[in-house]
Amino acid sequence: MVSANNKSNRKSSLYVTFVALFAIFLIILGLAGYYAVKREIKNNIKSLLQLNLSANLTALKSWINDKKLSAETIASEPQVLQAIYSIMEIPKLPNFSDTQIEKKLKESYELKLLRKRLRVVCKLHDFLGFVLLNEKGLQVDALFHDPIGEKRLFEQSSFFQLSLQGKTIVSHPFISTIDLPDKKNNWLPNQPTMFVSTPIKSATGKIIGVLSFRIRPEKGFSKIMQVSRFGKSGETYVFNKNGMMLTESRFNEQLKHLKLIPGNIDSRSILEVKIQVPAKLAKTNSSATNSRLTLLAESAIQGDTKENLEGYLNYRGVLVVGAWTWLTDFDFGIGTEIEYQEAFSLLRTLLIIFFLFFILLVIAFLIVFNYRNNQIKIKNEIAEIILQ
Repeated sequence: MVSANNKSNRKSSLYVTFVALFAIFLIILGLAGYYAVKREIKNNIKSLLQLNLSANLTALKSWINDKKLSAETIASEPQVLQAIYSIMEIPKLPNFSDTQIEKKLKESYELKLLRKRLRVVCKLHDFLGFVLLNEKGLQVDALFHDPIGEKRLFEQSSFFQLSLQGKTIVSHPFISTIDLPDKKNNWLPNQPTMFVSTPIKSATGKIIGVLSFRIRPEKGFSKIMQVSRFGKSGETYVFNKNGMMLTESRFNEQLKHLKLIPGNIDSRSILEVKIQVPAKLAKTNSSATNSRLTLLAESAIQGDTKENLEGYLNYRGVLVVGAWTWLTDFDFGIGTEIEYQEAFSLLRTLLIIFFLFFILLVIAFLIVFNYRNNQIKIKNEIAEIILQ
């Protein structure tokens, strides 16, 4: 009887050992498969981020070149040039005060002629307006209520100085010094604006001024970044060397909730949001303590073209993966991101399935083991009865 029990115990031990070894084999196999799938998913995410970044870069450069070409084409029209030459002579009138020059400019026939011509051109090329500056940065004509006879734009943006060097430039967005119409044609202060500017040359080739056309950042520049959004959380945005966002965020409502922008219905993220980890999270995140900027912004501003698939906190305080680059020619960076959870959702699903399968296997083993033990116990009891 003792021998039969020992034999049964040995069989049970062998059975347990076999199942344990099989379970370990499955765990090793599962983990190997998990990390293989993770590598493949990472490669796919990397390709997706780089493809999206490249597509946005191509679209953005194409838009910029199109605006430059439009400005150069308009500025080369004989009628436009003739009116500009005449207007440029007015500030040179001798013995005229600044007030008299301003009055003369506003009353000049050439100014009215140029406005009439460029009003049609601006509508055709989707420009909001224009400003004409002489070689000293003095505004000598404009479509809207831009202060003629002043140098506000000269002091507000660097596009004028660059165009004086002979370059056609698309400026970064900046806050307008005058009221501008919104989408509903309501004239509002502190609206974001940007310009495409091109030099005006005399018959001898000397640069005598700059013709600049006003652009709505949210209509063209920012809109391009919204075309190739992917997934529920993917977004691409542009920022300057100070880390300030130059395009509209996809998550304005969340930014309002985080109080990173005002809670007004017309609040925007352009020139309002800095690409940095929110202060509350920065205190607990060592990588954000040394530099308030996010990993993406900090790396791009240093001139890097990289991607990160391990995850980092973005300007909303959300864990994301992303890719980025810095465009030296345009002096701004561009980055594309997607939330970590969404990017690796398939991997998480596979991991859950693996654990469920393993748990079911363990349950099945326990059921079979318990059933086998019961059978052995019954056989032993029957053998004991027979022996009695």
